[in-house]
Amino acid sequence: MTLEEILARLDGVTGHDGQYMARCPAHEDKQASLSVSSGKDGRVLIKCQAGCSHKAVMAALGLSERDLFPAKPSGTPKREKPHIVATYAYKDAQGALLAEKLRYSDKHFSWRRPTSGGSWEYKKPPDIVPYNLVALLKNECVYLVEGEKDVDTITAQGLPAVCSPDGAGPGKWRDAFTEWFKGKRVCIIPDNDAVGRAFAQEEASKISKAAQAVKMLDLRTIWPQLPEHGDTTDLAQHMGAREALPALWAWTWQRSSNRKE
Repeated sequence: MTLEEILARLDGVTGHDGQYMARCPAHEDKQASLSVSSGKDGRVLIKCQAGCSHKAVMAALGLSERDLFPAKPSGTPKREKPHIVATYAYKDAQGALLAEKLRYSDKHFSWRRPTSGGSWEYKKPPDIVPYNLVALLKNECVYLVEGEKDVDTITAQGLPAVCSPDGAGPGKWRDAFTEWFKGKRVCIIPDNDAVGRAFAQEEASKISKAAQAVKMLDLRTIWPQLPEHGDTTDLAQHMGAREALPALWAWTWQRSSNRKE
């Protein structure tokens, strides 16, 4: 594997010119203690400065020792290097860029934030906000969905939508986000799976303390054959975004009320 391929598997990557630091995947690392560099023979050198064994680090990465060496030329087609397929800009309440969340072709994510010198630091800022925060602040009614892709699908039709930055899962809602929803009318749309629905219930419980109204929308009400893990983007692709999303907006808010639901 190449140095870049291994770096793509790590979080909190910083550095340049073949010398990098990242968070060690073998322990709960908050200091970016994993050294990653390129050796003279092309081999990738990895060492945890906090004391994790080389074997433990490799196991956490799901790699073997041979993966640290460059691939030998052969007639076998090379595996495609993960590349960025989407970039999601996270902006503060004034619209200034805080960070970018990068989605790769192998479906993993990484973060980067701008530095004062005009470059990037591959690290998520601690003061991250909901995605598309400005739309949340400007609109009384808003959709809360599970991921950035669904936010972009909805906003492409001129409708306001937001999501939290960490995906769905127990405890992933940040209490600091709740205040942003004060006085809002919020419709939460979970993905069609148990994790998504459980997280949506957690979001509703938190947001209802500040919002004017909170309701949940099960997309199977609109499309009973929605596949497992299906989402708003799948609905838009199935029905056609220009028809489905304005209809979804009308369906949601015509049936809402001023009470918390």
